[in-house]
Amino acid sequence: MRFSRLRSALYALAIVGCVAVSSRPAVAETAPDRYAGKFQDSRLVVVISIDGANADGIIIKGESRFPLSAHVDEGTLHGTFTSDGNKFEFTATLSGNELTLVTSGKTYVLKNANPLARGPAPAATEPAAPVKPGDIVGKWSIAGDLGDEKFTLTLGPKGDMEVASSNGNSTSGPTYSYEAGVLTFDGGTTINKLSLSGKWKITWKDSDTFATTDDQGKQLTLNRVK
Repeated sequence: MRFSRLRSALYALAIVGCVAVSSRPAVAETAPDRYAGKFQDSRLVVVISIDGANADGIIIKGESRFPLSAHVDEGTLHGTFTSDGNKFEFTATLSGNELTLVTSGKTYVLKNANPLARGPAPAATEPAAPVKPGDIVGKWSIAGDLGDEKFTLTLGPKGDMEVASSNGNSTSGPTYSYEAGVLTFDGGTTINKLSLSGKWKITWKDSDTFATTDDQGKQLTLNRVK
């Protein structure tokens, strides 16, 4: 009799345990389309568009823009963004209206500022000016703290360049590259007060005008010569 009661008690406990386990709510995964939107804090802006489980968009930090590509796996966004031709991995998760983005050991918590419809990121999130490397090709006049001398900079389609001054000085080179709002000179050259070296971070005013600061701290404005 005592053994029968013990067996009944154990059986009852087993049933209760099964009910308790089965009644636990399943952890809901974040639906991919919830990642679509504009997320930002004081340092970063992240714009994401979703197509199924795939995502693309852009990370904006100051004047720099880094294209991203990602996919949603088990509720977490996994992807890479590109900077200066290099790819960097990141993950992102959502909690309410907050996106937590982790990359290279750093964590950013961004607020959902303006949810977007599915599909490609809208043009309004991009700078109004061109961002493709070929768009910077052409002849530019340079204005700034350069004295009475006038300068023009010609950027060729294959990274070749030439600079000329109103005093008759001119030189070819160094070569250059352009990506994500950064004009990089591979080497350097100086004509009087104009220095072409290092990296110029570009702020586009429109498709034919941009502002920058050279490696000596001079603020310059370049206008396309048509």
